[in-house]
Amino acid sequence: MIPTAYRQNEVRLYKAVNFPFEWRFEKVLINVNNMDASIVNYAGKWWIFAETNPAGHDQLSIFWAEDLLGPWLPHAGNPIKANDAHYSRPCGRIKSMDGQLFRFAQDDSPEYGLKVFCFRIDELTPQNYFEALVNTVPILQGSGNIVDWNGKGMHHIDIHEAHDGVSKYIAAVDGWTSSDGVE
Repeated sequence: MIPTAYRQNEVRLYKAVNFPFEWRFEKVLINVNNMDASIVNYAGKWWIFAETNPAGHDQLSIFWAEDLLGPWLPHAGNPIKANDAHYSRPCGRIKSMDGQLFRFAQDDSPEYGLKVFCFRIDELTPQNYFEALVNTVPILQGSGNIVDWNGKGMHHIDIHEAHDGVSKYIAAVDGWTSSDGVE
């Protein structure tokens, strides 16, 4: 597990001792000011995608390592996105579906966590990164009704394969309704 530790300027790894109730701190993977780090193993490497300007929520950076415990290196193209509060902040894990990687981003402009967009990752190497917006229509957004649990916005998604014989996938999502951004 990698919970947000932006106040410590670290990406921290925790290991389950008694899942899901007890966790043990393992190691600081990266010393960087960040939010919402997402980790994925792809093409024989570990990758961390993180928002690295928590004041503006507008900068995406990638880090990579041969081994989960490091050493971790910055991507040659960092920051991958800059001055873009619509598409920089991760909002769930990178997902592999049908052999393709997808990255989810929360729209933080003009305010926190309004919508969720999906990007297809077309190339991911230590030197190159290319992604394409899957659709200009968000895959999640708030209801617009302030009394609903997601009235103001939606800002997280985690997709899992369904094993119910009916659906191909099921998703866990998170929304917010208060005017101060507190969930």
